[in-house]
Amino acid sequence: MDNKPINSEIYYNLGNAYSIQEKYKEAIKYFLKALKESPNNSETFYNLGNSQFMDKQYKEALHSYESCEKISGISPLLLLMKARTLIEMTEYEKAEKILTKLIEKDKNNETYFYVFGNLWEKKGYIKKAIEYYEVINFINDFIFRWLWRKILILLRLVKNLKS
Repeated sequence: MDNKPINSEIYYNLGNAYSIQEKYKEAIKYFLKALKESPNNSETFYNLGNSQFMDKQYKEALHSYESCEKISGISPLLLLMKARTLIEMTEYEKAEKILTKLIEKDKNNETYFYVFGNLWEKKGYIKKAIEYYEVINFINDFIFRWLWRKILILLRLVKNLKS
């Protein structure tokens, strides 16, 4: 009987448990053990990358994200984490390309604008950073107004049903 999948899952769960407790070095250790047992698990690579990122092991985190990408393909969340990692590694141009692509696909994702603002701030372009942070306020204001209108419409509908 092959215990590898069972061991891999146990190590993976331990890695997640340590990560939740912000014990990233322990989490990394268990994610690596899980990958020895199950080397093609993209989810483990992703979570390993997150723990490495939080432990400021940026080069290793980028490698883990790239391994995840090779297995499961590109996802917006994975690209976002790659961009955040590249910013921490001062690879600003690479991060900028990723963030530009993400924003082109989803102009209402405030996290993309926040991370882009962070990039400009780290590069020392404070005015440009503020422009990106202000987009977040616009998005949030638009969403708030949209939700408020929807609530009013629903209240009218409920009132009309009762009468």
